[in-house]
Amino acid sequence: MGIIELDIGMKTHDGVESMPGSATVVLPLKDGPSIPIRL
Repeated sequence: MGIIELDIGMKTHDGVESMPGSATVVLPLKDGPSIPIRL
């Protein structure tokens, strides 16, 4: 499985980041095993 870690956020109209956060995305690999529901 492929794991992608992201830095995300929202900016105001002035360009100030007001809601920083992070996310992790798990993707299946081509021709690889399926991803279990519980990681």
